[in-house]
Amino acid sequence: MKQAYLIIAHHNFEHLRHLLRSLDGDNVSFYLYIDAKNAIPEFIRNFKSANPMTILNERVINWGTQSLVLSELDLFEKAFEDSEIEWFHLISGSDFPIKPAKDINMFFESSEDVDCFMETEPLPEHLANRMKLYHFYVERPATHKSILQYINSKFISLQYRLGINRRHPKGLPFMYGSNWADLRRHAVEILLQRRTDIIRYTKHTACSDEVYMQTFLQDCGLRIVPDNLRYIDWSARQSSPKSLKLEDFDSIVASGKLLARKFDSTESASLIKMILEHISH
Repeated sequence: MKQAYLIIAHHNFEHLRHLLRSLDGDNVSFYLYIDAKNAIPEFIRNFKSANPMTILNERVINWGTQSLVLSELDLFEKAFEDSEIEWFHLISGSDFPIKPAKDINMFFESSEDVDCFMETEPLPEHLANRMKLYHFYVERPATHKSILQYINSKFISLQYRLGINRRHPKGLPFMYGSNWADLRRHAVEILLQRRTDIIRYTKHTACSDEVYMQTFLQDCGLRIVPDNLRYIDWSARQSSPKSLKLEDFDSIVASGKLLARKFDSTESASLIKMILEHISH
């Protein structure tokens, strides 16, 4: 059974090289989307994989915007062209496996009664405005306030007063979860069939990369396990998860997950070394 890793990377390319090496093997293909704000490093372009590697680099990808949705759909579409691929793993360039690649691949090969491993729950009310209102400017909450953010906040307030309420095209609830997920071929096919609708309903939204898969794959008869099999530490309660360090090793291993994020090539170097030693045994 052939499997594909669809990886979105913005920077931290030395870590990306470690990630590719750790996942490479028979019946595995790589599809990379490198944020167009950065040039593709030669050591990534020339990475020697056991299978061909495809690199996309057309879009500038900005946090919280539709650019993430479009980039993910581009990856799904490109990988779907290979009719032999059965599982599509959407991961971040800051991820790293915490089990041997062979064990990860075997896990999905044996998951014959599952179509998706992804977090999914109704979109929380305090996040509902991400989809129900129009957003013409999106930036990380922790960034310095700008005039564009001020104007956007006033526009959001105006929409609340006017009772603006964008709805799901089929009247279904908006669903929510991490955008990092593992999808079987049939689930990817459904997303690609609905690409036009997805693009239409994620335009001028905020963080819809955490909504569109869960929303458009609901009510499709798919067998969904609400777990994306990734160890992620949100204890800092910031807009991004904690960068994992050596102190997190025991918690990572005890989690039983397949991958973890996020890793930094400098801060996480000792942790990565320990994980590699662990999985080699």
